[in-house]
Amino acid sequence: MKTFACVIQDRKDEFTRIFDLPGGLFMNELMTVVTKRFYIDIIRLDDWMAAHKGYDIDRDGSLEDFIRKTYGEDAVRFIKENMSGGFANGLQKLQVPQDPEA
Repeated sequence: MKTFACVIQDRKDEFTRIFDLPGGLFMNELMTVVTKRFYIDIIRLDDWMAAHKGYDIDRDGSLEDFIRKTYGEDAVRFIKENMSGGFANGLQKLQVPQDPEA
């Protein structure tokens, strides 16, 4: 059985293979340690895509669409499987609960 460190390294290597970027740069270290599973810092990735790849939400649509167009379906799958925050099941819009009193 692989150690935690080996599993995390495998995920970082897969990130590097898909995006040609160092996987550790976009790893959410705290969530990875706490949950013992590789988590991508989607905010850091979004900021990097905007600064270095020219991603613009108004022009390109969602980050998911941009990643699909730029890196392909395998990249979208990888991000969805390894994303932190309230988006663990995909690049979804946050649902704001409706106030029953309104």
